[in-house]
Amino acid sequence: MPGSELYRQHHNFLAGVTQYYPLYLPGAKTFFVAPTTYTAVGGIAAADGNDGESPQAPLLTIPRANTLAVASRGDTICLMPGTYTLTAILALTRAATRLVALKPYSATITGDGVIATLLTIDVNDIELAGLRFLGVAAATTLVDIANTTAVRNTHIHHCKLIGLETVAGVTGILNGENGAGNDAAHTIIEYCEFEGLSAQPIHTFGGGTKIHHCVVNLDDTAAATGVRVGDMGAAFGTRKALDFYDVAFIGQTNASTLLAITFAGTEANTQMWSARECSFASCAAPTADIHPEGAAGANYVGTTTTTAPTLWPA
Repeated sequence: MPGSELYRQHHNFLAGVTQYYPLYLPGAKTFFVAPTTYTAVGGIAAADGNDGESPQAPLLTIPRANTLAVASRGDTICLMPGTYTLTAILALTRAATRLVALKPYSATITGDGVIATLLTIDVNDIELAGLRFLGVAAATTLVDIANTTAVRNTHIHHCKLIGLETVAGVTGILNGENGAGNDAAHTIIEYCEFEGLSAQPIHTFGGGTKIHHCVVNLDDTAAATGVRVGDMGAAFGTRKALDFYDVAFIGQTNASTLLAITFAGTEANTQMWSARECSFASCAAPTADIHPEGAAGANYVGTTTTTAPTLWPA
């Protein structure tokens, strides 16, 4: 009950530097998951045969928690500290579900060196918070939004996405699917850190995407572009109303080849975007921080031009 010690403990379950949100919603449930190395007080080991409704009887796998969650109820899947190695893609299939770490950045999701994608989101209103996504051999996409169908209202915050620089073509967050034409509308990515991603930390096709308060580490052996918008030559387009706010793009020794934001494609729908209070320390010349990709005539703001967009406000 409100005011009780148990209520306070759960209400502040993710308190600290992030202050995510209360875990309790009327009628919703929280399912706890723990790695094999975890044994709760009382000696109950993590197992998918547990109900998972308390830290004392946690589930062993995230997919089991996803199965138990009820769509649109507002359930939370809470990961105890440790590493979760996936042997198959983790597909979140229950709308309005939250996948969070018990303690910020204490739960690491990685692959087995075989799967190419760690996590997919194909339902609305998904929230990821406090997680570490760690790249491994063969993993070329860490988080894939709208892989098989259009989605909206994905919120990713206080997460770290770390690639493996020796693996080529790794994307941190793929927001929308160009080939399939699946839109990821109204995605919010905030308070996240990206590094070691050899393709791009964020590749977005979605309309209304907001990227706020993030740090994008561009490495001379990793990504050449921090955020890539669209694909060169692709006639796909709801890439409208993009908003970059307080994003730090940081380069290293090979700064002259590093680009912060790349607008690609021939579709005329990359419009109405803004970059406010961002830090561009990723390349040698400021004019290269935001630019069109490819040959002359790339259409990225509704008119054919070779001139890079102007920051707003100027």
